Amino acid sequence: MTKVLNISSYNTIAAIVSAMAAWRHWSRTPASADVDGTTIRIIAWCQHQHCRAEIDATRAGERPQTTSKLAAFKLFLDEDGLLRAETRLTEGPFFTYDERNPVVIPGESRFAKLLIMDSHRVNAHFGVNTILNHLRRRFWVTRARQIIKGILHRCVTCRRRQGKFARQIEAPLPEARLEFTVPFRVTGIDFCGPFFVTHQKTTSKAYVALFTCGASRAIHLELVPSQSTPQTHLAIRRFLATYPGCVKFISDNGCNFVKAATDIKRLFNAMKKKETAETLEGRSIDWTFNCPRAPWRGGFFERMVGLVKAALTKGLGRRLLGYEEFRTVLCELAAVVNDRPITHAPTDSEDPLALTPAQFLRGGPHHPALAADLPVDALPGDKPVSGEELRKNFVARRSYFKDLSVRWFREYMLLLKSANQTRGLSADPIRVGHVCLLKEDNLPRIRWKLVRIVDAHRGRDGNIRTYTVKVFKSKNVSPCRPAIVSAGGDGGRGN
Repeated sequence: MTKVLNISSYNTIAAIVSAMAAWRHWSRTPASADVDGTTIRIIAWCQHQHCRAEIDATRAGERPQTTSKLAAFKLFLDEDGLLRAETRLTEGPFFTYDERNPVVIPGESRFAKLLIMDSHRVNAHFGVNTILNHLRRRFWVTRARQIIKGILHRCVTCRRRQGKFARQIEAPLPEARLEFTVPFRVTGIDFCGPFFVTHQKTTSKAYVALFTCGASRAIHLELVPSQSTPQTHLAIRRFLATYPGCVKFISDNGCNFVKAATDIKRLFNAMKKKETAETLEGRSIDWTFNCPRAPWRGGFFERMVGLVKAALTKGLGRRLLGYEEFRTVLCELAAVVNDRPITHAPTDSEDPLALTPAQFLRGGPHHPALAADLPVDALPGDKPVSGEELRKNFVARRSYFKDLSVRWFREYMLLLKSANQTRGLSADPIRVGHVCLLKEDNLPRIRWKLVRIVDAHRGRDGNIRTYTVKVFKSKNVSPCRPAIVSAGGDGGRGN
């Protein structure tokens, strides 16, 4: 009987036991008609395996020991020798015999688990209360609620439709966002759009290449007619001409970005002349790609994409602009976005104004975009500036940058600390070899693909957030995030 109960289907076990009973002449009726007799034999065997002490005490007319799970019940043996529990519904005229005196089923037995799984399947994979109500019409399973919860938690069908995402604690912010350096030294790049513009009496699409500084949160916008690799090259060249201090790009896995990064690497590796190699030494640009299906890894530039798109949608509405007009609007919008405060606005008139990304780009105090008109005679003319005044301006400029750096560390970093508090919980990683669902944002959950975990990759803090998975019915192996993991990435959140 032990080997028979290892089968995962209750109906199959019942058929096998019924056939065995007919073969051994245990019953006087054919096997096909002795379904109840088969259930009685299985229950009797399970009770003798797990409730031997309670059965002996009931036969002796005694109550079970206080340590027994059935110590609080009034037990008796029916004519088939099954252990039953007498309830307070014995006088109810509308209850069946099994409802008034349910058969005791040991919860730790294999038969109890098979009953629960069969009831769960028959009742359309409903929850704990439905299964418990269905079982108690005939049986009393010890510790039924806890056992049902455990079995439902392992149900493959329910987990595919209702399984929760595993949480992982957010990673610490990368060093690029915590270091006070020149603007756009570490830059996040992404595209937003499409936007419609008029060009030569026709309407065409245009895209915005957005560059975000990882430290100061400043942005730079470039208008491109498409997201092709040549246009990406040109946008990056214009950006590097304006901000030559950039040494690292961070982006998603767009085909245009991957091709552009390959071309840049090939360009620096193809310099064979010694003079050219010495000139370009230390000027190579690294390009880091975020893990696929993990957009939060680029949170610091994805947040700016949403900000720019919202500003353009609210400001332009449904109006169509020319290509050059739209490029002018983008330059003005970048100036407005860079003038936003990244620290708390002061409440005291004597406190300094809030820090803005524009202060790190201009290299001097704030000036309005449209300067006030001055009388002609108030202009300095061609009179040379004295050396004392030049030294005074140089000292003022140095003290200004020193004050900016101090305020950046004391105000912006502390604000970033409170804005990026961890919300997740440290969780056990998915084991290699396990099967899970691959989340697809544009597909319903029932159409998500099954994947197998091939490898796990630890982050800077030692926690695992990235996995290499293999899609079933495919030989491709690519690093991506399974659906049951939704933790914050190494890039941190945008602010």
